[in-house]
Amino acid sequence: MKKISDIVTIGFALFAMFFGAGNLLLPPFIGLQIGTHIWITILAFALTGILLPFMGIISVNNSGDNFNDLGRRVHPQLAPILGSIIMICIGPLIAIPRTAATTFEVGVLPSFPDSNHIWTSIIFFAATWLFAIVPSKVVDLVGNFLTPFLLILLTILVVSGIIHPTAVPTERSVSTTEAFSFGFMEGYQTLDVLASVVFAGIIIAATKTKGYASTKEKSKVVIAAGALAAYCVYMGD
Repeated sequence: MKKISDIVTIGFALFAMFFGAGNLLLPPFIGLQIGTHIWITILAFALTGILLPFMGIISVNNSGDNFNDLGRRVHPQLAPILGSIIMICIGPLIAIPRTAATTFEVGVLPSFPDSNHIWTSIIFFAATWLFAIVPSKVVDLVGNFLTPFLLILLTILVVSGIIHPTAVPTERSVSTTEAFSFGFMEGYQTLDVLASVVFAGIIIAATKTKGYASTKEKSKVVIAAGALAAYCVYMGD
């Protein structure tokens, strides 16, 4: 019973890490572009936006405890160089500005049209910092508290979109190949493939903290949590 509870907590935390601004904005954008080719585009998006990140988690887990262990299998300097590039991409270059803009445009501005985007971003990232200041507690806080709240909000958002659509679907002259290619490329835009090899170290550390020290037990929990997170991302997208 404890293992199931730990898997749910870790899996939910990993889902919340993966489900960022890109996962919230890209699927509706894709839906407006691909016409009737819905399922083939979902498959393509899932390959790069869900399956590859899951494989990134497994790759790090099978190599050791973090991205450095994976990188050393290729070259000792690969992990520091590639890791720095990844952190820049999922940090100040792309993900942080996108997250700040999405928080303001989607979460704040519709209800508080006179809000200042600078102060909104400061408050948002201050709250984020408070959750992340104690590394050993991040997974439990996100998995047990933030993720259930996120799932409730996503459900409300999806139901509201179905009941009160903001746009009328229009026919698009897009071929099946073009729809697949578009969904495949947009899946990379979530940045989850890059983030997965970094997030893996956090998840593995949390798993070991919960007492799963042996390689076999650690792998079972990490893979199960990764599968749960992948499923939740798929449903959320």
